[in-house]
Amino acid sequence: MLWVCASVLTAGVRARGEDQSAPTQPPAVEQHGAPSDQSKVDFQHEDTYIDVSDAVRSKQYVHRAIITNLIRDTSRFYIPHFYVNHMMGFSSVWQRATNAYTKYLSGNNMLSVGYVTQYGHGIELGLEFSNVSNLYLGYRYFIRPKNFSLWGFVGGGYGTEIKKLSIADGPPEAARYMGPTSMGFLTLGLLVPIVDIGIKAEVRMCFYDFQRIVFTQGVGVILFL
Repeated sequence: MLWVCASVLTAGVRARGEDQSAPTQPPAVEQHGAPSDQSKVDFQHEDTYIDVSDAVRSKQYVHRAIITNLIRDTSRFYIPHFYVNHMMGFSSVWQRATNAYTKYLSGNNMLSVGYVTQYGHGIELGLEFSNVSNLYLGYRYFIRPKNFSLWGFVGGGYGTEIKKLSIADGPPEAARYMGPTSMGFLTLGLLVPIVDIGIKAEVRMCFYDFQRIVFTQGVGVILFL
């Protein structure tokens, strides 16, 4: 009996030693390579098209089709299109009075109508109501990044002062201006397109042959008709 117990104990110790000496193998990990170009799905290929009978039974497809058509039919913020442009802000006026320049501030409202082509080129006719009111014809180019929801625009144009549209007399120095009444202007700004309108921030610089310089800044909206 003693010999049997000793044999069992020796076998157990020998098996434990073999288990500890054997190197532990880590569990196999499945290696996944980077997705190749062949794994990408081309949704424009005819093999990815879905039958109409299968589409109407797919809840996700029907929901996506309804939302897509709703956005397309209700949104008017796309080009080409006619539009109405409005801006409200303040103007800083530097003008020559006798032998020195004088500076004053004036409120400002601008309203114009225009048309923009599919390439982003727009032309507009508008009125500016301020201490120095004018009628102008302008060009505007809309910068539309593909993957960014913020538009930019730059432009310029030509206009002429119409004193009967002035909404304020300004300081006494303003009445002493005897320079040219025609002007050229440059404009730039940012536009956030929404469903039917775009909210914008704009600055404009008008030059009356350097006898009068008007710097205008303001905010407004563009409504696509």
